[in-house]
Amino acid sequence: MRQILIFCFLLVFPAVIRAEKTLKVACVGNSITYGAGIAGRENNSYPAQLQQLLGEGYRVENFGHNGATAASWGDYPYTDMPEFERSKEFAPDIVLLKLGTNDTRPQNWRGAEPFAAELGRLADTVVPVAGNTAVFEAEMKRLGAPVKVIHKPGTGHHPHS
Repeated sequence: MRQILIFCFLLVFPAVIRAEKTLKVACVGNSITYGAGIAGRENNSYPAQLQQLLGEGYRVENFGHNGATAASWGDYPYTDMPEFERSKEFAPDIVLLKLGTNDTRPQNWRGAEPFAAELGRLADTVVPVAGNTAVFEAEMKRLGAPVKVIHKPGTGHHPHS
């Protein structure tokens, strides 16, 4: 439960920092994100519902692709899909990453560790580490919270591995 709360805080945190501008939210994922099989998906997919819930001050875009996998060896790697490039061009402030369902299919599954590494690489590509770390550190210091950022030299990615 604590992990879910921390995750939710990290997703909402940029909104606290940049409330003066419209925050862009990229919903990156597979058919669940896309809204496959949902009647009126343009209004009823989770990204559309999120836009309705967040209201003004947010711009939520759906970058879901049916069948997409996080793994580059999967049958439909997300990084090969046009939505991947569009999500980066969107330059989001917040990214919701919903991939993994299709990675568990027998032809795609190579184990938890390889999957975690692939998901981490994808997250690093979509969510630039430097900007997020700097924003988080500055806001924590502004709030008077003790924070120590530990950088992994030469990795160029989030501390997920």
